[in-house]
Amino acid sequence: MRLGCAPVSVAPVMGVTGTAWRTLYPVRVAFPGTQIQPLEFQAITSVQLAAQGYVALIGRDLLAFMLMIYDGRDGRYTITF
Repeated sequence: MRLGCAPVSVAPVMGVTGTAWRTLYPVRVAFPGTQIQPLEFQAITSVQLAAQGYVALIGRDLLAFMLMIYDGRDGRYTITF
């Protein structure tokens, strides 16, 4: 997915296949129709997820603002702010 955002930097990202340099972008995450205030980040790592059918990957930078409970037995999750 191309968003037309201007990159702010690059950074090395380590994964199971080794290290790759990824572009960093400023990001604003909003939750329309809720009372949750938008969150803004100066630099978030870009990833290529389209081949796996995903649009975004929720990382620790976003999870740090919420409580997430994952119930593996039922395949459900709950997120609260």
